[in-house]
Amino acid sequence: MGKLVVSEIQGPQGPGRVRRPAGRAAVSPPVRVRLAMTLAAWLVAFAVVMLLLALFGDLLAALPMAGRAAVISGVLVTVMVNLVMPRLAGLVNRWAASGPVTAPAGSATEPSDREPVHT
Repeated sequence: MGKLVVSEIQGPQGPGRVRRPAGRAAVSPPVRVRLAMTLAAWLVAFAVVMLLLALFGDLLAALPMAGRAAVISGVLVTVMVNLVMPRLAGLVNRWAASGPVTAPAGSATEPSDREPVHT
């Protein structure tokens, strides 16, 4: 197992300690992860809307536009939040973990004066 670095952070309940792999800065997700998640979520949302319209388009046509929008968006959000996004996030994170990890320009990439902790 690799080295771990213990970093001090200030959270809502006071200072705490976070372990992260040595040599990696605590950075926001790389741009490619955000783009992959956005594209994947959009493709799934598109597929769900198309499926709803294909299956229930005739029934929905009887509703006013606001009613159709309410039904489709309600089903879409429910499906996306409870079924799709938890699985999709895991897939995208595994895919992203297989590539190189890069820190944004100007961020620290090495812990400066932290002592490594071995587990």
